[in-house]
Amino acid sequence: LGLFVILVSFIEGILILGISLYLNAKVTLLSLLEIPFFIVLQAYYGKRVHAQTRKVREAASAVLSFFQERLSQMPLIRLFTQEKAEHQHMQQINKNYVHEVLHNVSLVNYASGFVGFVAFAGTFSILWFGGYQVVKGALTIGSLIAIYTYLSRLYSPVPVHYNVPGFYTSDFAHYEKQVGPARAAQVRAKNDD
Repeated sequence: LGLFVILVSFIEGILILGISLYLNAKVTLLSLLEIPFFIVLQAYYGKRVHAQTRKVREAASAVLSFFQERLSQMPLIRLFTQEKAEHQHMQQINKNYVHEVLHNVSLVNYASGFVGFVAFAGTFSILWFGGYQVVKGALTIGSLIAIYTYLSRLYSPVPVHYNVPGFYTSDFAHYEKQVGPARAAQVRAKNDD
């Protein structure tokens, strides 16, 4: 699914870019200045979000593992009166899980905020410079609206591309369940290189 979405977005982007360049090259090229910022944000946050998502999965697994082990050993724990120690251990595991989830949410929110700001700056530049071109008589208001509409459509896939690591992580989690953690770790190590 992820590869198909990327392919359709790429073809759509080429078509939109061609039409927008035909309508007004200056406004279109100005709006493309934000692309390097998206690339930098993706490079910076993509791997961090991916790594943090993995930590959340590991923390959730630790919580589930804890309960599975303790429920199966409940009579033995009661026999040795380890309930208080087990409760403290469970609280520590839960604190770790909550910490990892909150860190992940924070990281994704920061990344989304920066991507949103860059997208806003691009939109603002289109309207500001395009409006200047309309006032100057170099562009009609209809062409500005068309360029704005096309270019906003061009940037609409950016969040989809930004979430590609999310597609990868989700798909890989399913793969890991099917082939087992050892084989999945080998494949992940090979692909991360």
